[in-house]
Amino acid sequence: MIVHVLFSFAITMLTSEAADEHKLVPAIEFKRVAAILAERGYRLVRLNDLNKLARDEFHHTYPFRSSPGLLCGHFSVASQDCAALAIRKEHEEKGIVALFVVRGVDKKPSTLLLEDYTDWDGRKDHIFLEFRKQGALRDSAGGHVKQMHFDGFEVVFFEQGSRVYYWDHSRWHTVQTSD
Repeated sequence: MIVHVLFSFAITMLTSEAADEHKLVPAIEFKRVAAILAERGYRLVRLNDLNKLARDEFHHTYPFRSSPGLLCGHFSVASQDCAALAIRKEHEEKGIVALFVVRGVDKKPSTLLLEDYTDWDGRKDHIFLEFRKQGALRDSAGGHVKQMHFDGFEVVFFEQGSRVYYWDHSRWHTVQTSD
């Protein structure tokens, strides 16, 4: 009995820490964002869109996250924002990916297209999102330090580089963090 209680407590602690660290997306927000993107003719990047190597890396790094294309958190002054990697349904076979921010998901949402990766040489099977905590951020070129006042998110072009997006009180910024 005591072992069972301790084991249950340890699993609960691990799950809550992992949920906080990797920003699990509640099902209701997942459905809201998916519906908003569907109205625009997009769908979220899914786990089975990733190639085997990227999928294995994603599973290893984020065992509690189910979607490589959606992260929610406090990325700006809105109460809840979500970053979404989405594929235009009419270009499904080409795998053209776009990056959206859905602001105020828990209230009246608004959608902003941050980036369209039409010209990117990669494919949808090499791209996913990572959470970045607020704080200092160093770019890959000259090591310049930027200060993030809110949490941010990183678009990882698996084995090709990454960019961090963050809100700085009036607009979105991006920093190339690896090549």
